[in-house]
Amino acid sequence: MHYRHISCLCIAFFVAVNSLYASNGHIADSLLYLITHDLVKDDVQKYNILCEIASGSSDADIILKYSEQAIRLAEELGINPAPAYVYKGVGHLNSGKLALAMENFMKAAKCYKEGNNNIGLATVYVYISETYSLQENHDNEKIYLKDAIEIFRKEKDSIKLASALHNLGYANYRIGLYDTALVLFSTTSELYKKLGYLTEYAYCLGNSGLVYSRKSEFIKAEDYLLRAIEILEEQGDAYAVTEYMIEYAGILQHKGEIKQAVVCATQSFNNARKNNIIELERDAAYRLAQLYIVLGAYDSACYYQSLYINYNDSIKNYENIQKMADLRTEFEVAKKQAEVDVLEKNRIIQRIVIGSLILILLLAGGLIMLYYYSVKRLRKLTAILDERRSLLEKQSRELMELNRIKDKFFSVISHDLRGPIGSIGGISYMIKESLENNTPALLHEITDYIDQTVFSLTGLLENLLNWAQNQQGKFPCVEEKIDTKAAIQEVVKLFSTIALLKDIRIDLKLKTKLIISGDRNSMMMIIRNLLSNAIKFTYKGGRINISTSLTPEGKAEIIVADNGMGIPEEKIPLLFDFREDKSTYGTEKEKGIGLGLSLVNEFVKLNKGTIKVTSTVGKGTSFILLFLAVDMDK
Repeated sequence: MHYRHISCLCIAFFVAVNSLYASNGHIADSLLYLITHDLVKDDVQKYNILCEIASGSSDADIILKYSEQAIRLAEELGINPAPAYVYKGVGHLNSGKLALAMENFMKAAKCYKEGNNNIGLATVYVYISETYSLQENHDNEKIYLKDAIEIFRKEKDSIKLASALHNLGYANYRIGLYDTALVLFSTTSELYKKLGYLTEYAYCLGNSGLVYSRKSEFIKAEDYLLRAIEILEEQGDAYAVTEYMIEYAGILQHKGEIKQAVVCATQSFNNARKNNIIELERDAAYRLAQLYIVLGAYDSACYYQSLYINYNDSIKNYENIQKMADLRTEFEVAKKQAEVDVLEKNRIIQRIVIGSLILILLLAGGLIMLYYYSVKRLRKLTAILDERRSLLEKQSRELMELNRIKDKFFSVISHDLRGPIGSIGGISYMIKESLENNTPALLHEITDYIDQTVFSLTGLLENLLNWAQNQQGKFPCVEEKIDTKAAIQEVVKLFSTIALLKDIRIDLKLKTKLIISGDRNSMMMIIRNLLSNAIKFTYKGGRINISTSLTPEGKAEIIVADNGMGIPEEKIPLLFDFREDKSTYGTEKEKGIGLGLSLVNEFVKLNKGTIKVTSTVGKGTSFILLFLAVDMDK
């Protein structure tokens, strides 16, 4: 049966604003009059009118004539000629010149790409797929249809998307992928039904019927074909009605309803003859011939078979003429070849000599090329080796740096652990002396030293553990809601004894129900280290202020401020770096290595916060933390 490729992506897309002109013969004549009498003075308007004339005609010569004028004018004006190239391609497509059609469609696609017109580009892809379809190149047909579908779906153009999906379904039907075709027809029919496009909806139904007929599911095929025929008869689409009725006659034949099949096929034949659709007259005649054979009416069968043969011969006449021309060409070529053979015998020696020389030249050229590529490959390999050597050197340097950091870390830690542990030995000796000399008052003083030593050692070990886990990427991070007030109060309680020993007052100004989201363990570690540092660098009788508030930007602000030693301005940028030469001493000679602040910085980032430091030597230091507040009492 004749292939019917339904596409709603008509040229009217390119002249959507003036689509009424293309559908009105009088207006089309008026446009031609304006152009032929040179009555349009604005060049851009003239270009648009030329395009409208080309889009509104079905005559290939007229389309080609005015689209070529439009292209020349667009080049003179410096405007995008993409629509004109499309019309020119359609003109060549209508005249059967597929190569020229493809050339112009490709030019249009390039212009649309340069102009970032995705809808225009996708529409041209549909025309390109149509051209490949006529060339029986179904692989390329499907590739361009899929590209068009992707663009229409992205641009949310439902009408053109439905048309492209329908064409893809028909392409799959023609190569026997029936199930895929049915899925696409079903999807497309729903889109057309929703959009109210009855004719296109009917095409989907009819083509689904064709598929079910090929799958021998005749009940479904009959239902779909009859529904399509009913709609298309109301729309006056004689071609589609005739095509689907011929297929329906075949289904009736399979069902054994021969007389009804004859009536249906006869009606199809009359419709095709009335509308001068030769290929459908041929198909209907073939169907009638088969039906009359079943009925035993051999005279009628012979009549319609002869009509089928005549129509088929008429359709294939051009192909036969072309074949005859090819045969004539072959005869002329053979005649000339005989003359060439005679001359060839006389030149055989010259050819041998020339061939030998060419062979020698080719061998020499081959050796030169081989040498060239060998040198080129050697240079490439040398470059790769140099690159890998540089990479290995870089990795070696990084490993050495990591090893140096490790050695530095353990050197510093072992040095700082030695102090507290040595103090414990001294404290033990002092306890023994106190017991032997019966001086209980000294024991109270010793317990204070024990508290300080244990607190210092515990903080150092805890920071060491956290640092090791964080470096290995194993620090447990569980996000939860944290009440900042409760967390800070808990930490302050832990440090109350240490603060009391240095006679340091800790003032709290905490906002109620200020909640942040983060890992509780790391948040507590941040507050502990900041408070520990504040106590360490605050003189006896000093003061530490801890406050929380909600910023206008919705951030939870935590400030830990002291009136202690302060930090020189030049050291603030390096405050959060862990370095071997960074050991510092508090107001009571408490030693630190900077590991705590390094961890504070890393864990603030872990909890998606920020930290800022302000300090004045001799006046004190403030650490300002900002975290996103997730829940608060409004």
